[in-house]
Amino acid sequence: MDKSTKQILIFFFICALFGIFYIFSSIILPLVMAVIFAILTHPFVKLLRRLRMPRWLITPIIVLMTVGLIFILYKLLESAAAEISVQWDQMAEKFIEKIKLIIYWFNDTLALQIPNLDEELFKEIWGLEIISKQFDNVAGFIGSLAGFLSFFVLYFFLFVSGINDIEKYLNYVEGSETGSKLFAYYEVMQSSISSYMLIKALISSITAILVLIVCWMYGIEFLIFITMMTFLLNFIPNVGSILASMIPILIGFIQFESLQDLLLLSILIVSIQVVMGNIVEPIVMGDKNKINTVTILFGLLFWGFIWGIPGMILSVPLLVMTKMIFEQFETTATFARIMGSTD
Repeated sequence: MDKSTKQILIFFFICALFGIFYIFSSIILPLVMAVIFAILTHPFVKLLRRLRMPRWLITPIIVLMTVGLIFILYKLLESAAAEISVQWDQMAEKFIEKIKLIIYWFNDTLALQIPNLDEELFKEIWGLEIISKQFDNVAGFIGSLAGFLSFFVLYFFLFVSGINDIEKYLNYVEGSETGSKLFAYYEVMQSSISSYMLIKALISSITAILVLIVCWMYGIEFLIFITMMTFLLNFIPNVGSILASMIPILIGFIQFESLQDLLLLSILIVSIQVVMGNIVEPIVMGDKNKINTVTILFGLLFWGFIWGIPGMILSVPLLVMTKMIFEQFETTATFARIMGSTD
């Protein structure tokens, strides 16, 4: 088989693989998340083993702690989404009134000829029906998490059980008693993913707390919803902070009567996101990822298309894993260098 034919077959194989990822996302996504979570908990597994905890007890402890944390976040998000969805019709009406006032101000003050708002058309296209539909989608997504969680728990339990012997297994696969290259590569990947996720969680938590304080000072409603969405959306590279900023600003636009209060709120929220995302995070993160910005943007769009918001959140860890795999083969090493950064 010549080189061109092999490359064409590899291309079609990759396309088919990603097609399977998309079609069977309800099964494959929790599997991928379980792998990443198992990798993240590996240092804790090693710590418990050093503390001479019985091996049979390590896996249940880690699974219960992880699932408990996810369940708490799930319930908080469910409660916050339910709270805002109940009041959204009223908020949408206020939003329409604010838009009408803005149009009136432009026409009266600046002598413009902006057409009067067709309220019924506005509601149909941009207002209550579409917004309600979007919240129904969110509610459906949250409801589907129950089934997703059951798959995740099963996969996660199996992977955590096996990760106790990951070094022995990788040495066996390579045919080496100790110090296999596969295990060395695994350790580098584990360190990269763990460092990224830990730093991202820390930065997202601090950002969410600062936004919570600002919103509390200005009397913004739905504080739990804003805090949760700020924390979660900041895991999405580049665009996440923009989306996270829009939520409290939009609520402030609906809630405030004073333009000055809205401007000050917007300045503070955007300043927090800019400082934490563009100054603090790069300093703390350093060059741990070694993945260029173009690759991150492409990965964000691609995994977002395949798996939606969870895919966006997992895009960087998946890119790190993909780059590590590409580095192991001569035919794909060029792709690994393309994904990397020269900094």
